[in-house]
Amino acid sequence: MNRQLEKAYELIEKELKPGYQVLYLSYAGSKLHGTDHEDSDLDLKGIYMPTEKDMILGNYPKTLSLSTGSADSKNNKEDVDVFLYSLFEFIDKLAKSDINAVELFFSIDSAAKIDSSFLIEYMRRHMPFQFSYSSFKGFSSKNFSKVLSAKENLKKLEKLRDLIEQESDCNLKLKDLDLSDFNYDKKFLKLKDNFKLGLNATICYAYDLIQEKISEYGYRIKTDDSEFKALSHALRSLLEAKELKETGKIRFPLRDAYHLREIKLGNVDKDRIIENIEKLEKKVSQYEGVKNDQEIVNDFKYVLYKMYFEV
Repeated sequence: MNRQLEKAYELIEKELKPGYQVLYLSYAGSKLHGTDHEDSDLDLKGIYMPTEKDMILGNYPKTLSLSTGSADSKNNKEDVDVFLYSLFEFIDKLAKSDINAVELFFSIDSAAKIDSSFLIEYMRRHMPFQFSYSSFKGFSSKNFSKVLSAKENLKKLEKLRDLIEQESDCNLKLKDLDLSDFNYDKKFLKLKDNFKLGLNATICYAYDLIQEKISEYGYRIKTDDSEFKALSHALRSLLEAKELKETGKIRFPLRDAYHLREIKLGNVDKDRIIENIEKLEKKVSQYEGVKNDQEIVNDFKYVLYKMYFEV
């Protein structure tokens, strides 16, 4: 066992209440997807069972989030994050096709599995739910919007700059222009990212600030690592939804792991990535959703509960 895993088990033993049992533990994040690199930290996810008394009383946390890192700084490659679902919370999330729960479920059949139990193996074989795809599309949209908002802001700024360039009188004020295509109130013209300009500012003064902001956005769109990471996440979740729809499962590491890693590292043209995401998003949007009957969910919970505590 490597040192990072040792730290993870030490962390779990320290934080988990006496009598609570880890039923399943797996690599998660980039290690699961196959997109990790030499500077990646370690993410683990799993499922735990509280004591029978706490189960009956409902006196246990639905999830536990543990970390060896500091809340005040970014993780380094030596840090370990561990996220544990209680069994019933995991079943509820899986029945709703939550992307994180679905990934964890399919990790059971992969090399990412670290530790498992008879109950998890039974769950894998007899899981009665059908999957839907809205969680995958939602996760993609959330990450995709981070990138699109920067591009939209850039277009707005360029439009405002072009409007100012049509004027020759430097002493004109912003409020003298036709601002009907922009968001403004009595005092300010407002753009996202808390960027605003006073309506009483001269157009030449505003022009210089706008040009500066355009350069900043343009540079960020081309080079921002966080945007490449967001694009990688957005594309990954859509590819997972497509594979789940076509094959009924998700295999780990992912078939497109190399391409996704290259995106994350900024080695793929951003416009090409965006085009691929938009095409795939349309395809996934056409997949029909499925809602699992709550009675089936509850019956499955009861079966697993009885199996565990009656052994």
